[in-house]
Amino acid sequence: MAKRPTNGPPRVDNSQEINKLIAKFLEDVAKEFSQFSDMNAVNEPIIYGFNVRLGPDGQPIIGSFGNVKPSEPNVKYGEEREPLVDVIEKDKEITIIVEMPGAERSTIRIETHPNEVWITAKDHRRNFNTKVRVNHPLNPKARSVEFHNGVLELVFRRAASHGKPTVITIND
Repeated sequence: MAKRPTNGPPRVDNSQEINKLIAKFLEDVAKEFSQFSDMNAVNEPIIYGFNVRLGPDGQPIIGSFGNVKPSEPNVKYGEEREPLVDVIEKDKEITIIVEMPGAERSTIRIETHPNEVWITAKDHRRNFNTKVRVNHPLNPKARSVEFHNGVLELVFRRAASHGKPTVITIND
């Protein structure tokens, strides 16, 4: 393993291992999707994807999003979509970016917990739901909340200790 730079995130030099993980993941997803025998029976879009990021220990974390969940023995398709989420943790703040295409600002509900942020948006067309886990306690009141073109961006200060759950509103 390469030396860790003194500034910036840890460097991972095991790209072959990451490629193997991604290939296995894609193979598993292909097997799961092959179980949909009658695609005409599904009236809603089928959304499934994954993202890879480095965890605090420098190891890759593979997450998924969408409204299809691999489960044993079949694929589980739901009305609820898990949106694509990106978490950026810095020394003093935590930024959470959530993609919810087509969601209306007025339907979004954000609730903070010590190490989680729960985000939902539900209307007659779409139903987004996710629980975003962060590695450090966060200040329950967001420093900034923005929602433009289906993308929600939340910025929190890191907290010294755990707080109580709080509901956040999006200002215009």
